[in-house]
Amino acid sequence: QRTVVMISICLQTSNSRCNLLQGWLGFFMRSACVPEKVVEVFAHAGLSISLTSIHNAVSSISREISSKIKHEVRTLQAGFAYDNFDIQFKAAQPTLEHRGSFVSATSATVIPLYGINNDNVDALRSSAQLWDRDSHNPLPSVLPVMTEWRSFLQLHKNDAYSRQTHPDRLSPRQEAFSWHVRAILVNQVEGFKHFKKELDEPDTVKRIPVHKTNQIPCRAMDIKQSTTDGNVEVLDNLFRQGGIGDP
Repeated sequence: QRTVVMISICLQTSNSRCNLLQGWLGFFMRSACVPEKVVEVFAHAGLSISLTSIHNAVSSISREISSKIKHEVRTLQAGFAYDNFDIQFKAAQPTLEHRGSFVSATSATVIPLYGINNDNVDALRSSAQLWDRDSHNPLPSVLPVMTEWRSFLQLHKNDAYSRQTHPDRLSPRQEAFSWHVRAILVNQVEGFKHFKKELDEPDTVKRIPVHKTNQIPCRAMDIKQSTTDGNVEVLDNLFRQGGIGDP
């Protein structure tokens, strides 16, 4: 490891573009909120890029990620996942008046929906069509809810989850409900606990296979999403990041 560091310093000294190690260290120190004086010392020692280069790198990556977010979200084939996180900022020299601060913020990521293709993309249109005629929509559409009602009807006809395949057997939906009833009885009622060994796992329905998902992180938001108003603010912020909805 020390050999790699020494070689990286020598390469960066001879050619400023040979700065892979210095770039990673500089980006890490920026994310860890290392004081600028410390970054300058590392930069003079050849272990980091300059502060200006770090700021330029952060701005470039932010623009690139922002473009990726808009491109993915505007396809309407991706979803937002968000959750709150807490940060405690400790004071270097705490006093009675200044003991530090505690911030509750929200992080989010864009996750592409799995399995959307030309054969089932119509299934995503129903929500947009319903929203066009929703009473809460400030700009409702004057068109019918389902302009292509035949395609939506075909989707319901192809739904085998709620349909019985045999008169003597339950539908997959009813099988799932009955399994949950049995699980409640076995796990909660003392007289049924001896059936626990006979309770198998429920049948899987449209299982998503194990696959790699390329997530796109969104900007962190200084919003407390534990309230209703906070959730509305988070969604508005995410829609602006995704470039959809009202500007």
